[in-house]
Amino acid sequence: MMLHAAATVLNLHAQAVSIQNIRSLITTILDINSGNYARWRDQFLLTTGKFSLQDHVLVDARAPASPDWARMDCVVQSWITGTLSDDLAEAISSHGATARDLWVAVETHFLGNHKTRTILLDVEFHGFSQGDLSIADYCRRFKKIADQLDDLGSPVSDRTLVLNVLRSLNERFTSISVHLRRASPFPTFKEAQAELLLEEMNMAHKSSSASPAAFVASSTPKQVAPSGGTGSSTPSTPGSKPKNRRSRRGGSNGDNNSANTRSPDAAAPSGGQAASAKSAASPWPSFWNPWTGSIQMWPGPWPPLAPLPPRPQQAMLVQPNQQ
Repeated sequence: MMLHAAATVLNLHAQAVSIQNIRSLITTILDINSGNYARWRDQFLLTTGKFSLQDHVLVDARAPASPDWARMDCVVQSWITGTLSDDLAEAISSHGATARDLWVAVETHFLGNHKTRTILLDVEFHGFSQGDLSIADYCRRFKKIADQLDDLGSPVSDRTLVLNVLRSLNERFTSISVHLRRASPFPTFKEAQAELLLEEMNMAHKSSSASPAAFVASSTPKQVAPSGGTGSSTPSTPGSKPKNRRSRRGGSNGDNNSANTRSPDAAAPSGGQAASAKSAASPWPSFWNPWTGSIQMWPGPWPPLAPLPPRPQQAMLVQPNQQ
């Protein structure tokens, strides 16, 4: 059994030596000012555990001096420096350091002065708000701060994380925030994040579906009603019948002549009648009166004219031309 385990470890070490590019396994590149130390550490520990090399970074005691141990320690050192930026690699490198020494130097750089860092991160955690961020970026940022506090020895419970996420949402998510707070059982961070993402998708769908209707409503020309009164605004045309037909007055020619010689003040309409007639008239009135055969130059009712003389017959008009 022990021989089988030893053979397996040797096989894994041989595979680790054959790796040419460690960045194909550890994709996170650690920088001095970056906040992705927790992700880099998790990926590095997974890779070293896969090849049974985690003791080179987690155990302080040195193994007995052997060519195999020294060779694998050099492999782990190359993995550490290969996943760091140039500035950070120069800051932690030292002559004769082991893989454990490099690991501790990186850990001290990001987790040193943990009390001060904890205070600053705690202030940021309780004062962070969504603003114009999307739900995905907002939740990712909150989770990152919580992970950094966990690395510094101040873990944040899942319930506290959810309460702070719901508290700092913008006004658009007020209703879903109240719903999640009153939910029983209380949702986890992943469940709350999924509900918020769904609500954000629904809001985007409603806004996109309402925009075409608003565009059509804004592009439709408005029909302006005529500014006249209650009368019809359709201009009269020759041959059309007026709505108020004048009553024909009987009588002698004297009556007609007296009606035609009426004074201008009596024939002209009053001020109120003229205003109502003007508002009811169309912009382009017709002055042709088909019933009398004359042109009326003022609006409103007016007395009928004297009957026209009889028109000459067709034969009487043609005869002078023939002569």
